[in-house]
Order: sequence, then C-alpha cells, then structure tokens
Amino acid sequence: MAVNVEHAKTVAGWFADSELETLATLAQGRNVIVEIGSWEGRSACAMAANSNATIFCVDAWIEHPQGGFEATLETFAKFRDNTRRYPKVIPIVGESVRVADAMHRVGIFKADMVFIDASHDFDSVSADIRSWWTLINWGGVLCGHDYGDPNWPGVKQAVDMRFGGQVEVSDSIWMVKK
Repeated sequence: MAVNVEHAKTVAGWFADSELETLATLAQGRNVIVEIGSWEGRSACAMAANSNATIFCVDAWIEHPQGGFEATLETFAKFRDNTRRYPKVIPIVGESVRVADAMHRVGIFKADMVFIDASHDFDSVSADIRSWWTLINWGGVLCGHDYGDPNWPGVKQAVDMRFGGQVEVSDSIWMVKK
C-alpha cells in the first residue's frame, strides 16, 4: 500500500525518507499507537498521515539541543503546530517509564504499535522495552529508531539483548512482532 510522508518531510528531525516510509507502512491498519520520544513530530506526522489510529506521543519535552526552558516550550509548540492537522495525535508530557506504569495501573490500555525513539542509551532503551512490551496487543509490534547507528550503540545492544534473532530491521528501524 502506498504511503504519504510529504508533510512529515517538512518537519525537523532525524529520519531518512525511506525510514519515514517504513514507519508509515507499519502504522497502517493500527488502532492505537504509542510513540516514545516525539520532539517536533516528524515521525508522528508520518504515522498519522497513513493511519486512522489514535497516536499517543509520549515525551518529557524537557531537553532540547539548544537547552533552556524557553527552547523546550518552543519545541513543544512546534510539535503541536506540526501535528495540528491530525486530531488523533495526542501528546502526553511525561517520562515514558512513568507513563507506562500509569497505563499498567489503569489496566484498560493496550496498543497495536509502540515506537521507541527517546533516550538512546542502553539503560533507557532497555527500560522502555520492559515498560511497554506488556502494553502491546498480541499481533502488535514494538519498534524503534537508530538500530545499528554507531552514534547510539545502546539501542542495538538493548534490542538484541531482549529479542535476539526475533528482530527485523529496515534501514535503522527495528521491529519485533508480539
């Protein structure tokens, strides 16, 4: 099925066009998607343009490459502006592990897809995988960005340690079906 990532390409971020297309394809046919790490919304826009899913975008929005509180507010405002055409994109401001814990406690939440692209160190990626895996429906997918990127070795290490040979990779997008 063809995908549309034209708007997503206009949003700042670190995705190659082919990665946006992979993510858009993964989003098709899903009902509930959770994105961990959203920054200005590039990947959220790619998913939203190609899916009728409700997309919960979880990000602390507390750190910015330029630093400072004003830059953080500016980044969140850009996210909201970039995603405004997609009413089913819902930002959740918070740390991903805490948000997952709250979802566990509520006990009514399951996602068809969880996309991890937040902190890229081994411990953070491992914690995100542990926290969100049980919140994915059977047949759903856990996936993420920057697998094999030499700048972020912790991503590949955490994914391989948890899933080993179950991992499929397209560009730097990793995915595991539940």
